[in-house]
Amino acid sequence: MAISVRLYGQLSKLLVSSGCGYTLNREGEGGEDMWASLINAIGAAADMPQMSGLKEMAKRLSAKIAHADPFIMDCNGKVCPQCEGVCCLNKFGRYDIGDVIYLAALGYRPAEILSFSNHDPECLPCKYLSQAGCVISRQLRPFRCNWFFCIPIIEYMENGNKKAYRGFSSLFHEIIRLRKDMLDEFCAYIKVLSESA
Repeated sequence: MAISVRLYGQLSKLLVSSGCGYTLNREGEGGEDMWASLINAIGAAADMPQMSGLKEMAKRLSAKIAHADPFIMDCNGKVCPQCEGVCCLNKFGRYDIGDVIYLAALGYRPAEILSFSNHDPECLPCKYLSQAGCVISRQLRPFRCNWFFCIPIIEYMENGNKKAYRGFSSLFHEIIRLRKDMLDEFCAYIKVLSESA
């Protein structure tokens, strides 16, 4: 798919101004059509041969997130059943531009990414929360959804198995670094494309 110079410019401006942290919001400037166009632009850019390194980083990131899942699920299983409130709110379940770059690099198409998006009121429990937990695999969830932990979960992690917690903490830092490297590479490439167009 060819991407217009205008879309590269929009994407470049958005990435620079937001630091890859802009949340996808259908009610935002330009509405759903603009977001669909930007997601298409991200997907097309991720498909370019020059982005093979990005795809490899996204696969490694996905594997590391999957590796963290058992520890988090164990903690959730011990703490969440006793909780009276719901921490999984819609406000944590919204993709940002970084999430879209990651999903596009994994090969997800714009229609799929838009279908995962959660645009329900922020204060309500996430629509993907079931009795057994989230119905979306951890590798496909928004980044801030995966790494939001309530105080009881944090306390349980810190006061539980010290070796397991140290391993998780180390893995978490690797995930943060790898995601930053992946987004930096994408942003640098988009900047080059927008300047040469």
